[in-house]
Amino acid sequence: MMKSTILKSIFTVFLSLTLMASAILHDTTNDIKVKATFEGYDEMGYNFSYKVKEIQSTLIFEEIKEEFIEKYDLEGETYVGKTFELKYAIIESTDDDSDEEILVLKSLKLLE
Repeated sequence: MMKSTILKSIFTVFLSLTLMASAILHDTTNDIKVKATFEGYDEMGYNFSYKVKEIQSTLIFEEIKEEFIEKYDLEGETYVGKTFELKYAIIESTDDDSDEEILVLKSLKLLE
């Protein structure tokens, strides 16, 4: 009986540690999900716009994963005007002289 209780306790601790490590490694608590229209690519980056309560906003991703560029040809005109579901994070710049925030695109899914 005592062995069973000890094994259950060890398993519970191991499972808890595994779940905590997974949450730390795959931190999605700061991810933002939005439906946005692709406006195109220019010298500033990849532009997506969305509207919340009649206020138009634009997201500009200076760099994105190569897989997104290849999958959707975001440097061409094919997907301009198409709606995507974006998941992104806002990362604060590590430069001490700047309060700049960097947008990091984590996932991109065509909705239309």
